[in-house]
Amino acid sequence: MVQSTSTIDQATNKTAPVFRLIPRFFPKNFTVSVLRRLKELLGFTLCVISLALIITIISYHPSDPSLNSSGSNSVKNILGLPGSYIADLILQVFGITALLPSLVFSAWGWRLLKNAGLHFIWLRALALISGMVFASIAVSVITPPDVWPLRTGLGGVTGNTLYFQSIAAMQPFNILYGKAGLIILCALLGVTNLIYSSGLSRSDWLAIGCSLINSRAKITRAIKSLNHRA
Repeated sequence: MVQSTSTIDQATNKTAPVFRLIPRFFPKNFTVSVLRRLKELLGFTLCVISLALIITIISYHPSDPSLNSSGSNSVKNILGLPGSYIADLILQVFGITALLPSLVFSAWGWRLLKNAGLHFIWLRALALISGMVFASIAVSVITPPDVWPLRTGLGGVTGNTLYFQSIAAMQPFNILYGKAGLIILCALLGVTNLIYSSGLSRSDWLAIGCSLINSRAKITRAIKSLNHRA
C-alpha cells in the first residue's frame, strides 16, 4: 500500500504543472487516471497524423493544385486540397525523406498509447528535423526512378542544395574521397538523429526487431505453402 501510494505521488509530482489549475480536492488516483487517458488520446492522435501523412505523400500527383502550380483539374490526392498542398510542399523541400516524420510520429504515438512516456520532446523534434536534413543530403546522390514525380530528385531542394554547397566548400581543400565521406557522414548523422528522435528504448527496438524477424518467417512460410500448392 505504501509502495502504490509512493508511485502515485511520484507520477503526480512529475505532471504537477499540467494539473495546477485542477482543484486540490481531486483524488490523486483520479489525476493519474486522467493523465493516462490524455496520453492515450495524444498517442492515438499522433498515429492518425502519421497515417494521414503517409496517405498524403503516397497519393501525391504533380497536376494537383499547390503553392507553385494552380492546376484546374480535379484533385487526385486522397486527402483533397489540403493534402495536395502539404504533399507538394514537403516533397519539394525534403524529397523522399518527407516520409520520416510519419515513422517518428507513429513511434511517439505507440509509446504514449502504452503509457511509456516521452521525454525531451522539443529536443527530439529538433533531432527529427536535423535527421531529415542529413538524410536528404545522403539520398540526393541517388538517381531517382522514372516514376519519381519531381525534378528536385530524391533529396528535394534541401538535399540537392546542401550537397552541392558542401562539395563546393570542400573543393579548395582537395579532400580525398570527399564526396563519399560526405554521404557516409550525413547518412550516419541522419540515422543517429532519427533514432534519438523516435524516443524508443532499447527494449522497444528489440521488440521491433523480433516482430520483423517473425513477420519475415511467416511470409516465407506462406510463400512456400503457395508454391507447394501451385
